[in-house]
Amino acid sequence: MSFPNKNANASILAGSDSRLRNLAACLKSSGDPLGPLGDIAITHALHGITALTALATIVILGVILGGCTPMAGATYRLYRSSGDSAPRVHFASFNSIRSGDFNRQNCDMTLGLLTTNLQRADPSSTVRFWCAVE
Repeated sequence: MSFPNKNANASILAGSDSRLRNLAACLKSSGDPLGPLGDIAITHALHGITALTALATIVILGVILGGCTPMAGATYRLYRSSGDSAPRVHFASFNSIRSGDFNRQNCDMTLGLLTTNLQRADPSSTVRFWCAVE
C-alpha cells in the first residue's frame, strides 16, 4: 500500500485558503511528525471542511434565491368578515408550488371546516369566510 507523500498533501492543501496554506507550509517545514497516516487524516479532514463550506454556501444561496422562483400554482387567500371597520381580515394564504387546483382545494376545504365549526359553536354568528385568488 502506498501513501501519498507529505509534499503532495501540502500542495493539495495549499489551494484552499490562507489557513490551509499555513498548515501546508507547516507540514512541509516539519520533519514528518505525523507520518503518512497523519497526512492522509489531515487531508481528508480539510477536504471535509471544504465540502461542508461549499454545501453551506449552496444551501444559503438556495434560501436567498428561492424567493425569486415563481410559484407554479395560483395563490389563494382565505378571508373572514370583521365586525370592525375593516371589511375583511386576511386569515390564511395557500401558495404551494403544486400546479392545478391544489391551492384552491385546500382553501375550500379550510373554508368548509371553519364555517361548519363556527356554526356549531355559535349559530347566530355573522362572521363569514371566503376564498379569493390573488
